[in-house]
Amino acid sequence: MLPIDPGTKFVNDKGQIIGFLKGRVFTKKVERSKHHMQILDAWGIDAKTALSLRGRCDYVVVFDTETKVKYRAELAKFIAYNLVRNFGHGEQYFLPLKFWETKVLQPDLFTKLT
Repeated sequence: MLPIDPGTKFVNDKGQIIGFLKGRVFTKKVERSKHHMQILDAWGIDAKTALSLRGRCDYVVVFDTETKVKYRAELAKFIAYNLVRNFGHGEQYFLPLKFWETKVLQPDLFTKLT
């Protein structure tokens, strides 16, 4: 079996993997209990990453590994409607959930994505 190409890897200033760009879709995996910004009811990505995706990406996809929900938003909406915050990890762009499309993944499909 051939290995699956996850795409171009994006890392933060600490060298941690933020996500991958494959085609024109940026994808990241998160755990809702750790990464969902409850006070804003939003998902976020590193501001530098968001800006570097302009012109190369159409959608941002977030896979929540706890709830098995896939969130998808247009990068243009992410840039236009983001809430900028810095909680000590660098500037981040947060997009409220009302701007995201959601889809609950079936267990067998979710396993293939993780």
